[in-house]
Amino acid sequence: MNVILFGATGMVGQGVLRECLLRSTFINVAVLMFVMAPAVHAQSPAPKDPAPAANLQGDKSHPPAPETLKLLQGMTNWDHAPAMPLNPQGLHLRFAQFDKRKTANGNAVVYRAYASGAPTGQRYSLVSWTVGEPLQSVVAEVWLNERGLLMCSKPTSEQQNADSVSEHDEINLVIQAGKGEPKRFALVSEDQKLLVPGTLVPYPIEAKDKACSVQALLASPHGEAFLLQGSGFPRQTTVNVESISAGERQTGNFQSSVTGELTATVFPFVEGKDSGVAEVHLSTPDCKLDLKLPWGKDSYHIE
Repeated sequence: MNVILFGATGMVGQGVLRECLLRSTFINVAVLMFVMAPAVHAQSPAPKDPAPAANLQGDKSHPPAPETLKLLQGMTNWDHAPAMPLNPQGLHLRFAQFDKRKTANGNAVVYRAYASGAPTGQRYSLVSWTVGEPLQSVVAEVWLNERGLLMCSKPTSEQQNADSVSEHDEINLVIQAGKGEPKRFALVSEDQKLLVPGTLVPYPIEAKDKACSVQALLASPHGEAFLLQGSGFPRQTTVNVESISAGERQTGNFQSSVTGELTATVFPFVEGKDSGVAEVHLSTPDCKLDLKLPWGKDSYHIE
């Protein structure tokens, strides 16, 4: 399917574009007039998808809407960067932190971004997807050097093999975020035939035990939902997940993948409560992992 959007900055256009990006069955999306003023120092305001995330729901009397589950699956697709028509090699953005700054509104972490393996010598644009917000254009014109470094102008011969260049020539992502908050970006080629996604989490909520690790990603603005992404588990083994939120206990047994990965969703809200902290425990015969997930009113704040 070929999709052409005449403008993607309004509510309808952004919604259609997001749906296209979340699907793995489309072939080409052309966006006309999806342009904002260039920003050198940008501040963040297929066929086969990964296995759907298993759900561990706190309040079973109010199951998540199908639209919510679909959105969570889209986040999982973005984070895992599976091969698809617009990204046949399964390329993904890589982020390298190189600075921290204090601002009046909290701390900011500064990253360089790389798209290793993506073709050079052509223009791209950079878009972002923040939890609870529509897609936004971050940088309208992006170039890559041979190392995949994202730059705001075509690299010179001296810059082609550099891991970093002058701050006036490279694109620095200045990120403010809360605990567990993912910042999702995608590099889109000018001809709309390549899309390279990537996700960074400046302040992860994570746990490790032996080879097993898991992190919780905020999936809604006030912690109504979290994505659990685990790795290092024994292949195709049962992982017991227990969540205790505001005195309510839920348990579930989930299966790790053939590569030892686990994806699950947790909905910690409890009816009659406006906030709390969910204690989540994951266990196998070899690993025990514990997470604390704040949710509800006043649970989110910039670090």
